[in-house]
Amino acid sequence: MLKYLSNLKVASKLYLVFITIIVLSTAVAGFASKQLLNSISVSADVHSNLTSRYSIAASARDAFHELHNMIEKENLRQNIEHELVAGKLKELENLIYNFPEKQYASELKQITSNLKEYSDVYTSIFTRALQSQNPNLSNSVFYVTMSPLYIDAIVNLDKIISYHVDASREATDTLSSYEPIYYVLGLTLCMIIFSMVMATIISKSITTSLSHAMSNVDTIANSDLTHDIVADSADEFGMVTRRLNDMRIQLSERILHVKDKISALSSASADIQNTSDIMIQKAQQGESLTITVAAATDEMASTTADIAKNCQSATEAANHARNITEQGMHTLQETISNIYAQVEQTKVDAKHIDELVAQTQNITTIVETIYGISQQTNLLALNAAIEAARAGEAGRGFAVVADEVRALAQRTSNSTQEISNMVSRVQNDAKTASDSMNQSVHNMDNVAQIAKTLEEILGGIINNADDVNMKITQIATAAEQQSSSTAEISGNMQQVTQITQQVYKASQENSVAVNNAGLALEEVLDKLSEFKVKGRF
Repeated sequence: MLKYLSNLKVASKLYLVFITIIVLSTAVAGFASKQLLNSISVSADVHSNLTSRYSIAASARDAFHELHNMIEKENLRQNIEHELVAGKLKELENLIYNFPEKQYASELKQITSNLKEYSDVYTSIFTRALQSQNPNLSNSVFYVTMSPLYIDAIVNLDKIISYHVDASREATDTLSSYEPIYYVLGLTLCMIIFSMVMATIISKSITTSLSHAMSNVDTIANSDLTHDIVADSADEFGMVTRRLNDMRIQLSERILHVKDKISALSSASADIQNTSDIMIQKAQQGESLTITVAAATDEMASTTADIAKNCQSATEAANHARNITEQGMHTLQETISNIYAQVEQTKVDAKHIDELVAQTQNITTIVETIYGISQQTNLLALNAAIEAARAGEAGRGFAVVADEVRALAQRTSNSTQEISNMVSRVQNDAKTASDSMNQSVHNMDNVAQIAKTLEEILGGIINNADDVNMKITQIATAAEQQSSSTAEISGNMQQVTQITQQVYKASQENSVAVNNAGLALEEVLDKLSEFKVKGRF
């Protein structure tokens, strides 16, 4: 029974109980209604049929008795009203002939026969005896012939009346019997017992399924996901049990998946830590290089200032050469020597500027490396945030750390972009300085050629002195511009140095954040290890 009920839905079980109770109640009500209808039918039969037949039989007996007494009295007076007697006989015949009950056929037949014979004797014999005025003869006919017929008819009518009285009494006994009540009470008791049994069986089936489901829920609540949950019924509780088993399987798979992802994140965190260490080293190297470039820039500024001073001296020398032509050859030779020396110095300065350009190119490479590292860190932090979101509540702390790492990576990326822009400006300024220096070298070469020409044509010194003076002035102006550009390069390199220091500090903060992220991953992994699942863990 329980096995059959376990395959039914809870609603079907309740419907089964309700339908059973309704059927039994209907059966009891039907039986009680049938007994009530029987009682009503019996009562109606007693009231209509038996009472009517009893009245007819009693009326016939009374009419016959009245007729016989009337004839007896008239006989004593020897004066009989024949029409009245004939009417009474006709009335009595109608009562007997129209009697509705056929089950008393023998009695009715005997009564009919007695009445007919009584009527015939009265009409043919008794009437003539009265007409003969012979009392003895009429008395003999009345008492010897008619009275026995009367008595026999009365006896049969009394039998019929007795039959009806007995039938009425039997019907009344049936109405007053307690047997139908006992039947109704018995059926009601059976219905109550059966309903209680069905309710007990169904409630036991429901509580058994519910207890089985609660036991499985307690197992999962205790973080044990290794046991398969088997449904023991096909009702709603069985469906809940099967859904619970599906949830257990999915939860186990997701926990294993989360553990795999956390392991991968731990490995990625270690990689990020290594990358952060490399970034710190690169930042230190970048700081050293920027300091070197700044020192070289300062030296180049000093050299450019010297160039400006030399140009001033050259101007003064040209003016002096114009004033003292007699010392022109000697002074010109000294000037040529100084110019050649200055050309070499300018070439050295140009070489330094080229080296500065090369160093800024190295800085650009380092900045691109830092930018690539920050992009990789940002990508790893984004992946970590995604995995933390998949982990749900357990990965909230790691999501915060991943957001901090991503923000730090974004700051690093922005800083490297600013450094790259500054280095680009430094490169452009250095290129401008290099071009200016090359122009200075070219101008100095021209000056040397001019000086050589002046050596060959000393006589043209005075005429060309203004040109020399003008060119020297241009050189001085270019030197001053170069000095200004070099000062700007120096300021930019100081900013590059500060940015490099900021990158170094950000790299250290990134390293700390990555370390904290690793600790958070270990904590999440410890929490997940509390679940018992089928798998590698």
